[in-house]
Amino acid sequence: MLSKSYKIIAFLFLATSLSLLISCKKNDEDLKRQIAELESRVSGIENQIGNINSNLTILQQQGKLNSDEINSLKALTSDLSTLTNEIKNGGVTNSVDIANLKTSLQQAATIIQLGSLKTTITQLGETINKIDTEQKATATATSELQSAITKMAADLEELKNGESTQEINGKIEKGGFLKGSILYLFEMDSTLTQTGRSFNSTITDNYGSFSLRVKNLKGKNVRVVSSGFYFNEVSGKNSSSQISLSGLVKINTSEAVNVNILTALEEPRVKYLIDQGKSFNDAKIQSVNEVLSVFGIQNPGIKRAEKVNLIGSSSRSNILLSLSTMLVGFRSDGELTEILNDIAEDLKTDGLLNDVSLGNSIMTHLYYLDTTKVINQVKAKYTALYPDSILNKINLSYLDQFKKSTSYIKSFDLIEYPALGSTIYKGKNILNSTTTTLNNNIFEISANLVESALKFRVEVTADAGELSELLGTNKNWAISYPTKNKAILETSTVGLNTITFTTGTLPSKTATLTVKFYENGLSVPTITKTIPVNLN
Repeated sequence: MLSKSYKIIAFLFLATSLSLLISCKKNDEDLKRQIAELESRVSGIENQIGNINSNLTILQQQGKLNSDEINSLKALTSDLSTLTNEIKNGGVTNSVDIANLKTSLQQAATIIQLGSLKTTITQLGETINKIDTEQKATATATSELQSAITKMAADLEELKNGESTQEINGKIEKGGFLKGSILYLFEMDSTLTQTGRSFNSTITDNYGSFSLRVKNLKGKNVRVVSSGFYFNEVSGKNSSSQISLSGLVKINTSEAVNVNILTALEEPRVKYLIDQGKSFNDAKIQSVNEVLSVFGIQNPGIKRAEKVNLIGSSSRSNILLSLSTMLVGFRSDGELTEILNDIAEDLKTDGLLNDVSLGNSIMTHLYYLDTTKVINQVKAKYTALYPDSILNKINLSYLDQFKKSTSYIKSFDLIEYPALGSTIYKGKNILNSTTTTLNNNIFEISANLVESALKFRVEVTADAGELSELLGTNKNWAISYPTKNKAILETSTVGLNTITFTTGTLPSKTATLTVKFYENGLSVPTITKTIPVNLN
């Protein structure tokens, strides 16, 4: 029965392709060459059919597929044979036969235990659904059908030779790693020492997705490592440099294997606990609990950090997004790598964050963060991948909770205000906290943006005189004047932004400046100060 199915597919492929070739008015030499190629493909398929028939018998004798599994495969290929006959005779499919085939697929998926074969059957099901929807087998659908059955043949060959093949799927997510990023999977022994076996793949889209076919890893510990560019949810842009993320996992199910901030932070702790005699499972559960506790989060049931997705409808995804946002902040890619490594190493021996400066650094970056902007940028990034029902559940509530409950403080500035500007006038910088009065009508507005992705706006209003900039002193500011006595300055340039202003003539020789700081584009002032000007 299996042999008949493959012959039908082979000759169907030949007939369809020949028809297309004849309809295209190509010269005889092209036709001869392409016919020869098709005949060669058919010959290869026929050889494969013989191997499959032999392997089914051998697998049953070896006891690697039981009678129920063999029978389910035969029933499936019988229904496939009926379908391919219909395709051969015009391409229009019978809904009853499609329904029977779907039933066979469901039964086979339930009965077959081999992970890779289950995946193949799922792929077959997706192809049949396409054919059913179109009520006709297109050239694309028949090609996919052939590919899936060819993969089934490979699965059976590997099983016969004693190899257990498994398809591992997942995501590498800081934000999502970008297409082409490299992924390595290293087999580990019970002490988490590398055995020397490894596999590799690449990220297949700009959301961090990967698929990796591995052999004889079921029940094994592995370390997954990926390096690449990633989407930065705070800047709303792709990173300018690569980072590396890793995670320790056990390949014991067909569930997704993800690498993310959680897997990176827990990794040294997991290894330490195993060295102290903990089982892999116990070490993983304890480590993820301890990581979450550092950020004031009560674990909602996460046992394996690698099972958590960055985007999803559950609180687990919002936890991961909150942690990812907290740690990237406005840091460069190198600084992100540094703080991840520092926190992970700090947690290693006792599961506690002992270095207060690390917590203060996180809190400092959060001071400048616009969470609404971050959420909107994440939704825009993932709108093509997830429905609104998922995207509308995205929030940073765990980040907000950390800000409200933590004892860590803002300990330094990401936007600095030097006492004196850098222009030739050397006027006082009205943004500096020590500038409380002016005895000159010339002053400077200077702000140093320490990190990228920051924005700064300042509004200056004088109750007398007329504000104007001195020619040639502006460095990096965009300026507007809503009125003659009000100036609005904006910048997002990393480094020093400076300019010299004057109030002009003051008849009474006094005035008052009102200065409002809008740090990182926030809609309400983070600082408001008044500065009296006295020229007497």
